[in-house]
Amino acid sequence: MALLTRDQIKTAKDAAYEEVPVPEWSKNPAKPDCVRLKGLSGDERDELEQSTIQGRGKKRDVNMKGFRARLIAMSAVDADGNPIFTEADVEWLGGKSARALERVVNKAQELSGLSDSDVDELVGNSEPDPSGPSTSD
Repeated sequence: MALLTRDQIKTAKDAAYEEVPVPEWSKNPAKPDCVRLKGLSGDERDELEQSTIQGRGKKRDVNMKGFRARLIAMSAVDADGNPIFTEADVEWLGGKSARALERVVNKAQELSGLSDSDVDELVGNSEPDPSGPSTSD
């Protein structure tokens, strides 16, 4: 196995793209149109996570409101790879069908390497319950 060089990594075209059919947003649900998604870059994922967390350390608050819409807005692109949404679209996008949003979000998460456990960790759900039983004696 060969080791990658700095230049190979720098010039690699590593963005993943996939189209997701969304019948709820299509004129003809029997033949649904698609939303083209691009996996987030490391910087974009950091931006998404940072927009979800306010504060630092134990005083951090997690604001999941609009998380799905923000992820879609950051992931949805046109045929040339240009974003089709702006930050200004996030509010109305969040008001669309939860079923449609979830289908698109699941694929955006997959393309971006953002697992359910990553989201749980972001929210803080992966921390042990302080009221649960102790294993120490």
